Amino acid sequence: MDLSVNTYLKNLGGVKEIILNCNKLRELDISINFEDDAGNNHEREIICDEILNYLLNYSPRNFDEFSFNERWRFSVNNLKNFFEGWRGRKPIEFNPRFDKCDHFTQKHIEIVQKYYDEGVIDIDTRFLYSANNY
Repeated sequence: MDLSVNTYLKNLGGVKEIILNCNKLRELDISINFEDDAGNNHEREIICDEILNYLLNYSPRNFDEFSFNERWRFSVNNLKNFFEGWRGRKPIEFNPRFDKCDHFTQKHIEIVQKYYDEGVIDIDTRFLYSANNY
């Protein structure tokens, strides 16, 4: 089952429920809209990190593709922990859907590239190097 969601940050709890209860979920594409949401960047990062944790801990074994837009904010440490935890599962297609993203830093890109090189991620990530003009 493939699912695309366009939501506000405050509604991501519903996505958690889908991850917990949909045992045939294979692909998830989430676009977040922050425009009307209260909260600072740190709060947004915590919530986005929670979704990664839910994907890691509760997604079905056949889940293998996660796409997201430029409004996602992952902490560097949690992104690394997500890929470490994914090791041993079917490689994930980790699909950032953006041309430019100010908060997906060089450190984020290096982590994604590392896990692509190690076979944890199943999609070429070289295009990310142009996301912030690196």
